[in-house]
Amino acid sequence: TPGVPRPLRAVCEKATAERPEDRYPGVLELAADAGRFLEGRRVEAHAEGVLQRAARLYARHKVAFWLIVAYLVVRGSLLFFTGR
Repeated sequence: TPGVPRPLRAVCEKATAERPEDRYPGVLELAADAGRFLEGRRVEAHAEGVLQRAARLYARHKVAFWLIVAYLVVRGSLLFFTGR
């Protein structure tokens, strides 16, 4: 379905799988996976790639990311201009 994030789609597909052994073992596992999705964490039903993981981590930690980038830019500038 277009517009539905892949991790959420994977949770729905696992919850409604045709074969019982492909579904979540219980409602608590489904709720845990849905909760992880809502919190921006990795869901068990979806195997994410490196770029997807990086994008998810960036979305959760934007401030820290930009603070590190700013530090590296300042540090690099100091090294370039002063040699230290």
